[in-house]
Amino acid sequence: MADLGPAFEALLDLLGPLVGRALRAFAGTVVGMCVLSVVACIVSFELAAQGSVLRGVASVAASLVVFGIAGGLLAVKRALGSALLHGFARLSLGAKTSRVLFERMAGVDFAGAHGDRGPSAVRFAERVPLAEAEARLVAATDWLLRTDERTTGFIRKRLRRAAIDRVATLTLARFRSDASQHGGVDIARVRDQVTTQVDAVVTKSISGGLLKVTLAIVAAAWVASIAASLLIRRVVP
Repeated sequence: MADLGPAFEALLDLLGPLVGRALRAFAGTVVGMCVLSVVACIVSFELAAQGSVLRGVASVAASLVVFGIAGGLLAVKRALGSALLHGFARLSLGAKTSRVLFERMAGVDFAGAHGDRGPSAVRFAERVPLAEAEARLVAATDWLLRTDERTTGFIRKRLRRAAIDRVATLTLARFRSDASQHGGVDIARVRDQVTTQVDAVVTKSISGGLLKVTLAIVAAAWVASIAASLLIRRVVP
């Protein structure tokens, strides 16, 4: 594989710290859900037992299953989300990803000398039809996603793909907005907007999304646990 340049290498270098952040978030979520499961087991036992140890034990088992499933799901989501949040909020992950994508869209050779980039830079500055801008974005995104041999480990690949998807989604939205206002896409201007704004935009989105997901999964686990306890109290002699 050809040398992909400093911008791409800087992007890869961020994955190590992000994996550490993901593992810490995973562990913290597991501990938190374990604490909640203990409380849920106590509540479930009291609701279902009503003098029957069998019903109490059955309700505790049901609560453990519910919180085990919910805890695993939430731990994975919070691990990836927290790592991405740290990357976009603290490490400029969005700006670095954006630079790589837009350089690829411009047809710039990463290994080329600075003086060899003139013609590409001129083409990059022209306003282009929306369809062409979208095609360039898709090609650049596919190219970046195909370079997985440079990325090892399940968590690293998931983080990298999630970051690319978020930057590409924002870029596509900006392309369409620019085209609707001006009849075409000024890729250079959109590049500057996305590179400047992407980290703040994605940070806000991830932060709100993590809170909603956490509340939804925890609430669902509690509802399922209590519902199982009430059902057990009714059907188990």
